[in-house]
Amino acid sequence: DRLRSRGLGDVYKRQMYDNDRGILISRLLNAQKRISGPSRAVKWMLTDIHKERSELIHMQDISGDFIRTLSGENGKLYPIKYITNPESDKLTQKIAQQYKDKSIIGLCTVSKQKDKDMPIQTTIDIINKLNSQGKTVFYFGAGKACQDYATELKKNGCLKFVDLTNVTTINELANVMQLCEAVISIDTGTMHLAYATGVPTVCVFYRKEMIKKWAPRKSLYKSTVVIDND
Repeated sequence: DRLRSRGLGDVYKRQMYDNDRGILISRLLNAQKRISGPSRAVKWMLTDIHKERSELIHMQDISGDFIRTLSGENGKLYPIKYITNPESDKLTQKIAQQYKDKSIIGLCTVSKQKDKDMPIQTTIDIINKLNSQGKTVFYFGAGKACQDYATELKKNGCLKFVDLTNVTTINELANVMQLCEAVISIDTGTMHLAYATGVPTVCVFYRKEMIKKWAPRKSLYKSTVVIDND
């Protein structure tokens, strides 16, 4: 908040997303090699190998290319797997008991970028449709934007969903997802967590140019569907 008040919020986010933090930590831990892509002065000073921009687009390929740069060897892509343990999670067990025998669909509609968010009316239509099919909707989200969005849904008369905004940690969220038949999510971290846990996932992209970079690969995630049309 202090950074934002000084007009530095965007700079701070770019630094975090560009992994300056990881490079700094690796320097402090005396890592043998540090590889960086095209960057500003900080990375140039703190890294040993500087990669030029490549033609690779998908994040998994880009990450793998750092390994190829270091080792000279091609790697193999594997699906990301987030190991869950709902049985040892008190919150998940409580929710499971409360909604046992229910058919549950998880829903995430808000990201850190508003142009990737699901329109309110679309969300209302989806919740109503799922309710009409006897489904219970778990609404996932974290942060003020998600909280405001859930409040807006309720103001519009959309009340039949279980609001889990700001209720779970990431690990608890992954466990709660195991209670769901499927998860519907826009392009955000919740989407990646959902298919990494193995739950059938519908990934909704409102910015279609992000698909080539961030969409899960069908060859790796068999139970995942990507939606990119109107």
